[in-house]
Amino acid sequence: MPLLEVTNLNVTYGVQRALNDVSLTVNEGEIVVMIGPNGAGKSSTIKAVGGILAHAGGRIENGDIIFRGKNIKGRRTDELVKLGISFVHDTHRVFPSMTVLENLEMGGYTLSGNAAVQRKIDEVIALFPRLGERKKQAAGTLSIGEQQMLAIGRSLMLTPALLLVDEPSIGLSPNFVETIFSRFVEINRGGTALLIVEQNTRKALELCHRGYVFEIGRIAMEGTHHDLLENRHIRSIYLGE
Repeated sequence: MPLLEVTNLNVTYGVQRALNDVSLTVNEGEIVVMIGPNGAGKSSTIKAVGGILAHAGGRIENGDIIFRGKNIKGRRTDELVKLGISFVHDTHRVFPSMTVLENLEMGGYTLSGNAAVQRKIDEVIALFPRLGERKKQAAGTLSIGEQQMLAIGRSLMLTPALLLVDEPSIGLSPNFVETIFSRFVEINRGGTALLIVEQNTRKALELCHRGYVFEIGRIAMEGTHHDLLENRHIRSIYLGE
């Protein structure tokens, strides 16, 4: 049984349909990416899974979202976190007036006891040493790349089974993009599956185990990272070759 199974998902924004019968799966231990042009439905899909679609003005018309055998369609974000799903927004959201350390502590709000919280903070700082150097600094004063590290780190505080990441490379310098993507590999090796929306097609396909190509609200193609990287259409349209 897949860890996540999305079946025949249809999403609208007012009278405009954004998704048409989208179906995809994420298996235990996989990195799965969604690629395609802007407005193709990638972010709508991940927001539907992550329980924040309504905040963006969208609505699920029909379809199912099954996580570990349970239908989570329409569940609130706080409920999903307790089930094992964490979401990293595309705007590097942090609590700007709080320190790096306080942001991480907020991410571990359901952990039992200070010792458990500190263990997770130590794990996050080991993954992102820059956060350790900035731990007493207000999060709003961090660079965009550092804020992205913090947003990812905070989402890992509850050891999610599935990490949803929307456009992680937006606004980041090439060095930070390399760092973030290398950390995704480490996070995955630790047992967390990832579902990622990404505009940098080459980086996304090099990272993933499998990928889905979205075009005009539908999945036009799917395959392993090797199959998609070698596909003539992908190489011509998305990689500029």
